Amino acid sequence: MLFDEILDNSNIKNVSWKNEIEKWLLYIKNNGQLDRYLPRLKKMNSRKIWEAFAEISSTNPNALNPYNLPL
Repeated sequence: MLFDEILDNSNIKNVSWKNEIEKWLLYIKNNGQLDRYLPRLKKMNSRKIWEAFAEISSTNPNALNPYNLPL
């Protein structure tokens, strides 16, 4: 699972959110943008991660609202 490779050390335990974030990660990977977001996602600073997810969700019409992420 891509989530585990990138965010394995996160405090996200909710399986539903993990699955949703997995969809977001696959979306950006399939659009050739994963490398662009990796530095912020791997820092494990919740603010930077949240900002990255907000950007990802704004480009993905199927994404849930990132403001509800439990980071």
